Amino acid sequence: MYKARAFKALPRVLADFPECRYLFVTLTLKNCAIHDLRDTIFHLNGSFRRLAKLKHFPAVGYIKTVEVTRGRRGDAHPHLHILMMVKPSFFSHGYIKKKEWCDWWKNAAKVDYTPIIDVQAIKAKNSPLGLLAEVIKYQTKPNDLIFSDRDWFLEYTRQVHRTNAFALGGVFKNYFKELEKEETTEEMIGVNDKEQDSIDEGELFFNWRQQEKRYRMMD
Repeated sequence: MYKARAFKALPRVLADFPECRYLFVTLTLKNCAIHDLRDTIFHLNGSFRRLAKLKHFPAVGYIKTVEVTRGRRGDAHPHLHILMMVKPSFFSHGYIKKKEWCDWWKNAAKVDYTPIIDVQAIKAKNSPLGLLAEVIKYQTKPNDLIFSDRDWFLEYTRQVHRTNAFALGGVFKNYFKELEKEETTEEMIGVNDKEQDSIDEGELFFNWRQQEKRYRMMD
């Protein structure tokens, strides 16, 4: 759904800003225990908000998503993927070296180590459509859910419930409004007071909503 709406909106952005360039940025922090995932996601999003307020933050517009992968030791690795649109002059007047990005992110995240980041520039002749698909995808790889142990899967589901996995900034807000319409708890996950049930320590309950053709987790 997100991809379809984004692919529909992006051509208008490209038409209105034909000279702008694009970056694909990945921002990470150290892995956390699965029971700390919710707090870490909140910290990630808060850190990015601080980063985006910096005077020299280059994005004219951006799409940000949270992805979570399962660590080898059963921990969690939440990180951010951001598609940034920058001014045409970025690579000649205002280019930001990777070390600067690292320093900015370290300070924004308020950590005492240098976190790993990745910044990829999209060549001027290439369209950002491919990276848009990479940014707007699953929050967790299907294999991490299918092959994880039962307790990890259940705790992961609890931890990401009601978290914000998607955000827009800058001029993108004017073009991708359709994506933000779905960014409410009721629409993304769903809460129906009339259909609540008790949840056991080792169980989560989902209801099939015929009108919506989807399952919704019950509180």
